[in-house]
Amino acid sequence: MGYTNDTNMKQFIPPVACAKTAGTWTPTVTSDVISDVRTATAATFKVFIPLNPPSSSAFREGSQIASVDIWYNIGTADFTDFANVTVEQQTLTADGSAVTAAAYTTVTIDANHATAALRKVQGNHKMTVTFTGGLWITDKNPLYINLDCSAAATSTFSFLGAQINYTDRN
Repeated sequence: MGYTNDTNMKQFIPPVACAKTAGTWTPTVTSDVISDVRTATAATFKVFIPLNPPSSSAFREGSQIASVDIWYNIGTADFTDFANVTVEQQTLTADGSAVTAAAYTTVTIDANHATAALRKVQGNHKMTVTFTGGLWITDKNPLYINLDCSAAATSTFSFLGAQINYTDRN
């Protein structure tokens, strides 16, 4: 049997596949572009992006995430804050044991989005979260990217989705 080591795999995560908190969210199509649009109101909210390429319990098989690209638009007014972009790694446990989670900290964010001041301004954004050295996805450790946002009263937010860039090895 052959061996696959494709270093150029991509998986798009549509906006409707992500969880969002606080506010009114409307799936929208404008000029053939699909997004989830949050109605303007002053509030803190979160967007949870699941990272679920194929996984394996075998050592160094399955998917190794290199980076994740995230597309969004802030309109009308800058956010008051876009404090954190974190990666949360859960550990799924046996029956009777609590599921746990911890922040995965060996990531960097591209220079155009490295600070809250850069992330929170009006405009179209493509933010890239890079996993230093890559991260192998295992069968009991799902990952999520957590965006912590604080909108001003007139700030609109359109979430357009994300793309996982990874190596497939099997």
